[in-house]
Amino acid sequence: MGIEVHKMQQKMGRKNVIKTNIMNKFIDAAFSIIESEGVENVTIRGVASIAGYNSSTLYNYFEDLDHLILFASIRYLRDYSQGLKEYVKKATNSLEMYLMIWECFCQYSFDRPEIYKLIFFSEHSTTLNNIISEYYNIFPEELGESPLQVKSMLTGNDIYSRTMYQFGDCVKEGYFKESDIAEINEVTILIYQSILMNLLRKKPAYNKQEAQEKTMHYFKKIVEAYRLQDNK
Repeated sequence: MGIEVHKMQQKMGRKNVIKTNIMNKFIDAAFSIIESEGVENVTIRGVASIAGYNSSTLYNYFEDLDHLILFASIRYLRDYSQGLKEYVKKATNSLEMYLMIWECFCQYSFDRPEIYKLIFFSEHSTTLNNIISEYYNIFPEELGESPLQVKSMLTGNDIYSRTMYQFGDCVKEGYFKESDIAEINEVTILIYQSILMNLLRKKPAYNKQEAQEKTMHYFKKIVEAYRLQDNK
């Protein structure tokens, strides 16, 4: 009985390795097209040709082309995660950490708004936790030596849970009431999403630096509105 279980585990292990390798090739192929031609030019035929498989094989591993493109787009979070490690080193408390994480996130996301919209606000974003978890199982080296806060920001259930993570320390350090954090989080994300979409539509017309400054201005206003008097 034990031998049969062991053989089954070995077989499953081989299947997982094959699956990971094939997904790796498709994701790499899609990413290369995004980099060279843009998201709008990624096609099933083009991806399959670069990956070295038939177009139909793609559907054994991804729901559709948009699902694959989202997987490939996760790679752009690598620059953010690496940049964030340095960005937050100057933080002296949890509130500064919270604002610096957002500031850094805005800096990278407003540089590639179409990618970050796809990752966090697309049809497949409702399964983002599974996609990100599977992506980093395929490419674990891309998490690197990121601190715990960074890893949590990258691997939460969705954008709301990722941004909620830092509030725990803010409550412990007396900056906010626990009963307020869900509301603060929702308002900040709505503002961020609105400015991200405006940046993509170019209405109103402002550049990424102006978008970042505008977002952080509103975020700081929100922080001051909810911040406990004893900790101002």
